[in-house]
Amino acid sequence: MKKVNVIMLVLAFVATAASGQVCTPPKPIDMKAAIGRWQGNYTQNGEIKSLQIEIREVNQKLVSYVDMPGFGLRNTSFETKVCESQEFHMKKTDAGKLSLEFVGKTKSENKMSGRLSIKKGDQDMVEEIFTLTKVGGEMTSAK
Repeated sequence: MKKVNVIMLVLAFVATAASGQVCTPPKPIDMKAAIGRWQGNYTQNGEIKSLQIEIREVNQKLVSYVDMPGFGLRNTSFETKVCESQEFHMKKTDAGKLSLEFVGKTKSENKMSGRLSIKKGDQDMVEEIFTLTKVGGEMTSAK
């Protein structure tokens, strides 16, 4: 009888430990909710700069159009994808002599934040941060 109790106790501990280590998968991003105009800021060498991104669906793919006055970008298209970890990747490889990539996650239906990687050729120059709030509507420079 003692052996049965010990086995039951061990099974209870193993089941509790196993269930405590299970990670729930991230909630899938609602692509339709991501489409729209996002406005916010990014840091560049310790300064806060304005940023505006419009995410559109073009031929059943997401495309981002970015306004970044600090880099002279206005309504510039960025390749956009969502990876399995539910992160948005918005990338431009020929922004002058630089490559820019935003990698961010939505924090709610109308908030997104992440990092901005800036490269010159194959060399990493700097990583900055960005935050965005969804404001809807069409970007002013898209007209």
